[in-house]
Amino acid sequence: MGPNAAANRADVIESICNFIRPTLLIEDPPLKDNVTLKFIHIPKVAGSTIEELGQKYGFGWGRYDKTRLVSHVESPRCWGTQGYHGIPSGVKDPSVRTFCVIRDPYERMVSEIRFELTFRVWRTVQCPSPRMLNELIIEQMKRPLQARIFPCHWIAQYRFIQHCDHVLRMEHLADDLRTLGSHYGTDLQLSGIHSMNDAAKLGDNCEMNTSMFTNETKALLEREYRIDAELVKLLDDKVIGNKDRLALSDKIAELEHLYGQK
Repeated sequence: MGPNAAANRADVIESICNFIRPTLLIEDPPLKDNVTLKFIHIPKVAGSTIEELGQKYGFGWGRYDKTRLVSHVESPRCWGTQGYHGIPSGVKDPSVRTFCVIRDPYERMVSEIRFELTFRVWRTVQCPSPRMLNELIIEQMKRPLQARIFPCHWIAQYRFIQHCDHVLRMEHLADDLRTLGSHYGTDLQLSGIHSMNDAAKLGDNCEMNTSMFTNETKALLEREYRIDAELVKLLDDKVIGNKDRLALSDKIAELEHLYGQK
């Protein structure tokens, strides 16, 4: 898909999202110490799962959050107004505590390709071969971030994590959510992970995973996401306040300097 076609498709998606985007203001349940708990949505990291879980327990998170207690920057955009998909600006209400979820950055990119192949497509899609999977990733990685089909989905996770008081792990999501809920005196029981149901379009036997990556793909991904990969290794079961406990902001600054990323 060329840049012009991607832009046109993004405009259509924005119109759809504006139509279906929730408009009701949800008042979150009271939590211990009068804390307001907000979710920082990192694209392609269980965001829809967390948002729907919040709805189950009465929280307005992510696309359901109309409070604007956490502000977000508007670039790079996926489409239209960035809103909850944006990187937090660092400005939030003093009563707010935030959490987010991080995952293996290379598995995240496989998920992104599945998403791009099937999102808003109403027909069966050919399952990509390992060669095609690599070509799709390389094509996107060689573009500037804003020129990719869904730019916000390709933002490195560490740029969000600096604004999360509690950083949960996707590989241990149910356990970490229970720990988070218990800390604030509420119940957060996850029964399953949200699925795009892309198997209906790609086929039940469509296999895509990181073992298919070529050396070129690995090198491109590592160059952009190695800080994310380092952060995943640092996290442990103690997720409450782990941004400060593990000094993640300082670690990110060190890695940015080491790798020349900013």
